[in-house]
Amino acid sequence: MVFQTARLLVRPLQNADLDAFCALQADDEVMRYVTGAGLEADESRRQLDRCVEAYSQPGNQRWVWAVAQRADAAFIGTCALIPSPPGAELGYRLLRRCWGQGYGRELCEGLIAHAIRGRRLPALLARCDVRNTASVQILERSALRFVGLSTDDAGNTDRLYRWAAAPQADTSQSDTSPHPSPPTPATEVPHGRPTKPRRP
Repeated sequence: MVFQTARLLVRPLQNADLDAFCALQADDEVMRYVTGAGLEADESRRQLDRCVEAYSQPGNQRWVWAVAQRADAAFIGTCALIPSPPGAELGYRLLRRCWGQGYGRELCEGLIAHAIRGRRLPALLARCDVRNTASVQILERSALRFVGLSTDDAGNTDRLYRWAAAPQADTSQSDTSPHPSPPTPATEVPHGRPTKPRRP
């Protein structure tokens, strides 16, 4: 296990996830703001192989994990931390049947907390298409802050969000932590596919 939230468990991907992984990435709506359309099974199979192989590579910093429901261990999506110096870019995808249940926000907050507290990353980046309003709402309520707009390779406009650790304080005079905890959520929002790190 990598980390868990109230309803979700994040774990390493396995070859046994192939069918569910392919189904996730074949869905045009899930992939709408990533590739524009669902992926063929052969491409998803290659991506899964690369994700699994990366776990055993020395010095690997490119992490793509499976997301499962704690209640029954059923695969419902993926999440990722992809190198983006000086920290990482985060992202996730969930099966469409899981949208609208608050999983998106729960997973996003869990991933941010894991990156800050568990991996001690000094900075985080997230991006989402401006048309993806549910995703925008999730990121607006996260520990990340909106910093501007950018245009992706396909000419689409993304909203960019960042978090950075506070400068290291002099511990002889202050006990301020350089890794503050993400704020506690106040409201549920519908799930969209919030961020779009490049393909595995």
